[in-house]
Amino acid sequence: MADDREKQSRKRIKNALLLLLKDNILQNVTVAKLCDKAEVSRTTFYKFYQNNYDVLEEAVDDIIVELQSFYNEFFACFDFERRKKQQPLCELLRNSTKYHVILSNDLVTRMFTDKLSERMKKRTVDALIATTGKSEEEVRLLFYFQISGCIQTVKKYGQCSDEEWAMKKAAVDDFLNGGYLMERK
Repeated sequence: MADDREKQSRKRIKNALLLLLKDNILQNVTVAKLCDKAEVSRTTFYKFYQNNYDVLEEAVDDIIVELQSFYNEFFACFDFERRKKQQPLCELLRNSTKYHVILSNDLVTRMFTDKLSERMKKRTVDALIATTGKSEEEVRLLFYFQISGCIQTVKKYGQCSDEEWAMKKAAVDDFLNGGYLMERK
C-alpha cells in the first residue's frame, strides 16, 4: 500500500513538472509551485528528490522507458526496407501530444536527445555501420544529428497540415536515403 502511494506521489510530481515546463524554464519552477501543482507536500517532495532537476532526470528516463516498445518503429528510418511500414520518431512526436513537452522545452529536448542517443547508440550504430560502411565515430555523429534534426523538424513544422507534413517528410526521407546510401569516398 505504501509503495503504491509512493509511486503515485512520484508520478504526480513528475507529471506536474512536465506540465509546468511547457510554459516555464526549469529555473523558474520552484519546489513550492511544483508541490502545489502535484498536490503533494514539500516533505513528500524531499522524500524522493533533492531538487527539480532530479525530478526532470527521472521524468525523461520514464519517457524513454515508455517509448522502448516503440524503438523498432521510430528508428525504422534507419532500416530502409521497413521504413514505409513503420512510424519513425518524428511521426510519434508529432502525433502524440503526450510527448510534446519534449518539443516545448529546450532543456527537456537536450536531455531527451542525449539520453535517447546514449540508450540506442549501440544497436543503431552497428546497423548504420553495416549499412553505410562509415566509421563508428561518423555513424554516432549521424545518429545524433538525425535525432536532433527529427526533434527540431517536428518543433518547427509539426503543426502544419498532414499534406504539408507528408511533403516535408518525403523531402527529408529522400535526403536521408541518398545521404546514408552514398558510397564512401
